[in-house]
Amino acid sequence: MKSLEDGTPASPIASTNQNEFSSIMEQYMKRIALLVPFVACALAQAEDLPSGKGKDLLEKICAECHGLDVIVSQRADKDGWAAIVDSMVARGAGGSKEDLDTIVDYLAKNFAPQKKIEKAPNAAVDAKRGVR
Repeated sequence: MKSLEDGTPASPIASTNQNEFSSIMEQYMKRIALLVPFVACALAQAEDLPSGKGKDLLEKICAECHGLDVIVSQRADKDGWAAIVDSMVARGAGGSKEDLDTIVDYLAKNFAPQKKIEKAPNAAVDAKRGVR
């Protein structure tokens, strides 16, 4: 029988179990390594949402079907968000009417269309253009 460097006898069974264990651990580590970016991304997205009434409902109800990035990349007024939420309900999203209304209010408040900022007239620019 062979012995290990420290003089203990090497068992073929222990060696096989050690190889199996190493293989299993390697597989688990690969899976964990693949999941970490997705979990980190999901946590980052949740943290990026503005706080307020409806945030928790949005995370719970809307994130069941898609990432929050789909939501935060859009802009709409209250009627637009209501139509989007109605569309999601038609596709199977759940929630009470009160919960869905709260989500619409949250989205309309935090993800409304960005207002265009009108610049004040610039007399120096107008003078160069010949505008009076």
